[in-house]
Amino acid sequence: MTSSSAKVTMMRLINETGKRMKNLSSYDFYQAWQKYDTDNSGYIEDQEVEKFLKEFLVNLAGMSSKEALSPAGLKELSAAFLAEHDKNKDGKISIEELSSILPTDQKFLLVFRFDNPLDSSEDFMVAWKKYDADKSGYIEAGELEGFLKDVLKNPSLDKNTINEYTKQLLEIFDSNKDGKLSLGEAAQLLPVKQNFIHAAAQKTNLGQLSQQQIATIFKQYDRDNSGFIQASEIDGLSADIVRMAKKDYTQDDINTLRDTIIKGCDMDGDGKINEKELAMIIGAVAKST
Repeated sequence: MTSSSAKVTMMRLINETGKRMKNLSSYDFYQAWQKYDTDNSGYIEDQEVEKFLKEFLVNLAGMSSKEALSPAGLKELSAAFLAEHDKNKDGKISIEELSSILPTDQKFLLVFRFDNPLDSSEDFMVAWKKYDADKSGYIEAGELEGFLKDVLKNPSLDKNTINEYTKQLLEIFDSNKDGKLSLGEAAQLLPVKQNFIHAAAQKTNLGQLSQQQIATIFKQYDRDNSGFIQASEIDGLSADIVRMAKKDYTQDDINTLRDTIIKGCDMDGDGKINEKELAMIIGAVAKST
C-alpha cells in the first residue's frame, strides 16, 4: 500500500462509510480510547495509534475481514491518519484531534473531561460532595445539570441544551446504565491531573521511597501548608489510594479507607496525618500492591 493509497483507504473507511459510523456511540469511542490512553494524558502515540486505529476500523467502524490490513499496510494507514488528523504535527493524536470525525455534540462529550481537569483528588472529592447534594452516594441527572451549569459557565446554553448534554454525559460515563453516576463513574467525568502516590510509584518502588520523596508527596497533599494532611485532604489521599486498587469504586470505599487510615495510622489521635504517619500509610500501600 502506497502513502497515497493509504490515505485514500483511510478517507474511504472513515469519511465515506457513514453507515458504519451511525452505530458508533460516544461511549464506544471513549471506551476504545481509554484502552490506549492509559495515563489519561489525552494523547495516544506511536504504535498506540496503530493499535487504536485497528480497533477503531475493525471493531467499531465495521471494517470487513476482506479489508483486513497487513502490519505494513496498517503502519502506512496510521501514517496517513496522522497526516490527516495530527494538526499540530507533534507525532501523537489528542482526543480533540481524533474526535473531529464525530458530530459536534459527540465531540463535546469526548473532549469535555480533558478541558476540565482538576488539580488533585482533593478537588475531585470537594466537587463530588458539592454535587452529590442529597448525600446518596450518586450524582443523579438533576445534580449533573447543576454541575454542567457551574463548569461550562456559558449563559447562552438554554435549559434544553443542558438537559441534552446531561443525557449524553450519562450515556458515556454511566457504565451500568442506572441513570446516575457512582463515585468511580464520576471520576471518569472529572479527571485529576495527577495521582501523587501513583506518580511516585511509577518512578520508584513505594517501599523504597527516600525521606525526601515522602516529604515531597506530603507537601502535595498538604495543600493548605498547615503541616498536616487533614479534612478534605485526607479524602483526596484516600481517593488516590483506592483509585490505584480499583476502577469502579464508591463513596463507601473512600469512607472505609479514610476510617482505616485514621484508626491505624493517626498515632496521636488528632484526626490529622503528619509526615511520619504518611510514611506508614505509603508503606502499607507498598505491601498491598
